[in-house]
Amino acid sequence: ADFSIVITWVNGSDPNYMKHREIDCKAFYTSEWGKVPASMCDPHWRLARVRNMGEILFLIRSIETNLPWFQGTIFLVMDDWSEPPAYFEFDKTTRLAKNFGSPTAAIGPTLRLMRHSEFIPKALLPTYSAYAIIPHLHRIPGVKEIFAHIEDDNIVARPLPPTAFVTPFGGPQL
Repeated sequence: ADFSIVITWVNGSDPNYMKHREIDCKAFYTSEWGKVPASMCDPHWRLARVRNMGEILFLIRSIETNLPWFQGTIFLVMDDWSEPPAYFEFDKTTRLAKNFGSPTAAIGPTLRLMRHSEFIPKALLPTYSAYAIIPHLHRIPGVKEIFAHIEDDNIVARPLPPTAFVTPFGGPQL
């Protein structure tokens, strides 16, 4: 089955993420309403929803374990400011994880870091909304026409065959 996996991830525990979210929030509300609603732009607002608890490692390991036949690219999509997960060392040029799968992409799956600014039009950035990010995932450079989008708080809990993602005729499994 020839498809990509796209994971959207927020590292809400990263100080850079919290700082930029607060700055962008204040700029938005000031330009739209002329003032910032009380506590709306607090950097810790709703932090429990996006704090990093290591779930991204469990998701990626679950893909390795339960989709051993997958040989494509896993795109890890995240904002432009946060640090990538500490478990993986990403090459600055290729954006591939050096310590995952096959860094040369010759065999096995690869893990590639993808920042919002690499596929979302500049006029729509910054964004902190999945509803604004997901419609642009098809624009990721190198993503296959068929891809599985997995949120960072999910795991592949059991072995799945390729037909769970792609039909025998090569179309997406809905």
